[in-house]
Amino acid sequence: MNIKAIVSTMLSAILLIACSACCGGDNTVPNGMTAAELVEAALAAEQSLDSYQFTGAVIGAMTGGTTTVVDVSGDIDEQNKALHINMSHTGHNESMQLYVVDDWEYIKVYGPNLSSTWNKSPVTEDTWSVRNLPLQQVSALSDFIAVNYIGTETVGGVECYKLEVEPDLVQLLQWFTGDADMEELDPSIDISEMVSEPSLTVWVAADTDYLVQTVIEATLSIDLEYMVMSIGQSISMTRSQFDQPVSIELPPDVGDAD
Repeated sequence: MNIKAIVSTMLSAILLIACSACCGGDNTVPNGMTAAELVEAALAAEQSLDSYQFTGAVIGAMTGGTTTVVDVSGDIDEQNKALHINMSHTGHNESMQLYVVDDWEYIKVYGPNLSSTWNKSPVTEDTWSVRNLPLQQVSALSDFIAVNYIGTETVGGVECYKLEVEPDLVQLLQWFTGDADMEELDPSIDISEMVSEPSLTVWVAADTDYLVQTVIEATLSIDLEYMVMSIGQSISMTRSQFDQPVSIELPPDVGDAD
């Protein structure tokens, strides 16, 4: 082989390695799907999911401020549009219970100098999407830009395929703000200047395509004229007991709700 042929072969090998590193090889999951197809399968599986339990953590940090950590857990009954969520603010001795049952929402907050009474209000059109924290995590996957298969990991005893997803920034901003009505967002607004350092990692069950775990992180920057305020947020959710019978019943003292 002459020098020219050797150089040509080496350049081809280098390009092949570089392409593999950037594109994640053929990006095929062990079940034969591409990573993108697996995300679509997970979103489709969500449509037939009736119930599950979840645990997670919401971590927030503001410019010049302290970091807050809120632990969450709960039960979701998709079929009957009912849920129960517990939240506890680590280090502040504050907590909250939330129920959505029979088209009514019940909230009770516990903590120093707080009135520990139940507040009752009718469910609105947006209640389910706003209160259902795991559903918000799933919604952030909609209209994803790209996805890469990372490997296989076990989460809560379930074998999962780990994926890194490049999310659509509009969907991510909706997740960050809790505002689902951003289809009419001013086109002059550059979302990439508002949302930075986005990260979305998901673990999909190998046998059911259910989303077992999601971790979303991003930083939101707000220009206040006199300063730019940055808010960092990370939310992790782990789900289990898929399609197992769940009974969401109101506690006895909820009858005193205002």
